[in-house]
Amino acid sequence: MDKLIRFCFDNWLRPILFCAIAFLLYLRTIYLGYNTVATFCFILFAIGFAGAFGSAIYQFFNGRWKEGLLTLLILVGTIIGGVMGVLIFFIDKR
Repeated sequence: MDKLIRFCFDNWLRPILFCAIAFLLYLRTIYLGYNTVATFCFILFAIGFAGAFGSAIYQFFNGRWKEGLLTLLILVGTIIGGVMGVLIFFIDKR
């Protein structure tokens, strides 16, 4: 179990790439109209997002402050981008 945790979280970039790939797959399946597959891809994205947050915590516990802060900044940027995307979608287009 320890090897699995190290494999998933020791490299700070791995969870972020998984999250990004899952999100791109989600966008692609929504665009193509595959709703069942899109639901699965969204679940993968949520798992990847939680994994990236766990990776940031793992980095902090191991004393890798730069990698942990960078991971958290990327996650905060993702959240802000998602909120802005939703807000822009609902802005009145007069």
